[in-house]
Amino acid sequence: MGEVKIFSGIRVPYKNSMIYTRLGYMKTSTAISREQAKQVDRWIAEAEMICDIILIYRLIGIENVCPCSVRLSGGITINSAALAAFLKDSREAVFMASTAGTAVDNEINRLQNSGEMAKALVYDAAASVIADAGLDWLTAYLRRLLMQGGKILTDKRVSPGYADLELSNQLILYDMLELSKWGIQITPKYMLVPRKSVTAIAGISVPYNNA
Repeated sequence: MGEVKIFSGIRVPYKNSMIYTRLGYMKTSTAISREQAKQVDRWIAEAEMICDIILIYRLIGIENVCPCSVRLSGGITINSAALAAFLKDSREAVFMASTAGTAVDNEINRLQNSGEMAKALVYDAAASVIADAGLDWLTAYLRRLLMQGGKILTDKRVSPGYADLELSNQLILYDMLELSKWGIQITPKYMLVPRKSVTAIAGISVPYNNA
């Protein structure tokens, strides 16, 4: 089992179009004036500046994959047919997390409490997209790193709550990634705080000719 690795103080690339989509703006069916778009773009830029992205990951060996469960090194078993199918060709798993930090959460709450609902909605959508973009950045980084060792990262990643991968498994990722050290809390219903925090699992395989 590898050590927990951290990236902080970075700006991750993201697409404004993803934020507009989350807000419900569709290029083909939703009209928005130029002035409205300028205002939304300003709010997106403001939200980005408040986001304090922290990225965390850990490599974990896979001991066995059964049809309905995965046993990881360290005595960890996750019961999920979907995860088992996802990791069936993998020798290792990557646990990863991305958080946009507490400051943007606090600002969203302040805007809501002061009645600035439109701005709060934009900040909320922007922080969600930027947190997800953090995982995209981390996945791309890991793919390059692993390729140097002849390993392949899965194209996709899965998160607790996907198919039969119960949300309660969030606690396993929370503990294994030591997220409490980075100001992230977990509620009794397995939601992460700050709200703009996400976790995921990816798989690592080795080509047959390298096995």
